[in-house]
Amino acid sequence: MVNLARDRHRQRTRRPIERADLLRALRGLTAKQRITIVLRFYEDLTVDETAEAMRCSAAAVKSKTMRGLTSLRQLLSDAHGMRITVHLS
Repeated sequence: MVNLARDRHRQRTRRPIERADLLRALRGLTAKQRITIVLRFYEDLTVDETAEAMRCSAAAVKSKTMRGLTSLRQLLSDAHGMRITVHLS
């Protein structure tokens, strides 16, 4: 079953994030968070591959990914004055 009212609301309030805004928000992350996000979602590495590349544990990669995405959402929300959901995968 699909909640059509909810889906219509999402379509009305969702607007694309400009590349420049995303790059600006990425610069607002810590270096390790930024590296983790780039490796995981732009280079499409697995958690284990990212951990190997960063010489850290898989748990650390997961933690940095979660914290980085949370910070990214906040930075983009602040910039756009609205709630942002980041779907990178």
